[in-house]
Amino acid sequence: LMSVETQQQQTQQHVQTLTKIVSQTLNATDEYINNITSTVTEAKQTISEDINAVQDIKDNQNTLFAVQFAGMFTILVILVSGYHLSQHLRHMYSPQVQRKICAIIWMTPLYSLSSWLSLVFETAEPYLQI
Repeated sequence: LMSVETQQQQTQQHVQTLTKIVSQTLNATDEYINNITSTVTEAKQTISEDINAVQDIKDNQNTLFAVQFAGMFTILVILVSGYHLSQHLRHMYSPQVQRKICAIIWMTPLYSLSSWLSLVFETAEPYLQI
């Protein structure tokens, strides 16, 4: 009888020991999973911030490209319109018609310059509207 009771006590001690070991292992696993979860959350946040930074850089590059492209054509319009205006003013054979033509030609550089300035100075855009 003693040996059965001793075996039962030993078995209970083994069960208690195994329960403690399993409990400690589960706690360690929970901590590991929590650490992984927090690491994944931090990685997602960092990736999201990096994506936003890249998007901002891309938007700025597109804006600079638009400003350069518009500036190039503004200069071209000013040169071509200036040439045509100077030719009409030098050879004023029909003043009544050529004054109106000069007024129309003069509109293109003004409009292109105000549009380009609106791109460059976004806060001044309401004042530059034609």
